[in-house]
Amino acid sequence: MSTTSSKLSLGEKQRIHDRIAQWEAAAPTLRAAREEDIRNTDTREIADIFDGLLEHHGLDSGRTTSGLVEMQRYFRRLRSS
Repeated sequence: MSTTSSKLSLGEKQRIHDRIAQWEAAAPTLRAAREEDIRNTDTREIADIFDGLLEHHGLDSGRTTSGLVEMQRYFRRLRSS
């Protein structure tokens, strides 16, 4: 049974190799940009936007807090189990 890679021409294999090298070279820059975006995101604003969307469609998130305290309690119980 032949594999797909054996059906590729030398030029196609080189283009694939080049594209992989481009992504590997770009990875650190893309990772840094992603991390900066995450650090600079106002999560409260985003949560409020989603709440507005839910309310607009007749759904209520019922959120009165961020849920962080409840989540930490849950993790503590899991850890002690």
